[in-house]
Amino acid sequence: AIWSTWRGRVERLLGVSELGIPGPHNVDNVLAAVAAICPLGTLDDEPGRQAVAQALRDFQGLEHRIEPAGTVNGRRFYNDSKATNVDSMRQALLSFGHPLTVLAGGRDKHGDFPGLAKLAQERIDHLVLFGEAAPVIAQAWPRIPQERASGLEDAVRRAYRATPEGGVIVLSPGCASFDMFRDYEDRGRQFKAQVKKLAERVARGEAS
Repeated sequence: AIWSTWRGRVERLLGVSELGIPGPHNVDNVLAAVAAICPLGTLDDEPGRQAVAQALRDFQGLEHRIEPAGTVNGRRFYNDSKATNVDSMRQALLSFGHPLTVLAGGRDKHGDFPGLAKLAQERIDHLVLFGEAAPVIAQAWPRIPQERASGLEDAVRRAYRATPEGGVIVLSPGCASFDMFRDYEDRGRQFKAQVKKLAERVARGEAS
């Protein structure tokens, strides 16, 4: 749970599971934000605490940073296109439980994918690779069930087919975007557009 303490009082704000943004790194961010506003008196009364708690529930994070990108037939999509390196990708892997499908690839920045292999094996149920770095990641993570996609649209479709209902699909490339996209923002927005397109096809009964 997230607690506030001020003038000798300890008050519960909300449970971690109630936060609008996933991930242990975001819990740290929330704790820092709550600590920053404590001296302002915002949390001194119940209406203030309720307002802060609701704001934390409603906040969906920033675009391209583990951003909710829609739900299709029980599968939740997240856009983490800002994860252009292995360290950022690590945070995404720590943010979700099973079943988890990850879309990864792009232009290799010589990231330490072998160093992330143990965590990737523990967290990823299925891996969809695309872009120039696909063979590099495949070689680093041979024990993870995986497949290659020809592009982002193909990757989204493959991820959807590979993920059971109730699962999470996250675009967390771990690589730069410049092999196929203008920048990580372009990549993230194209991903969201493909998720929307998939949702429309599923609604029409066309997706397989």
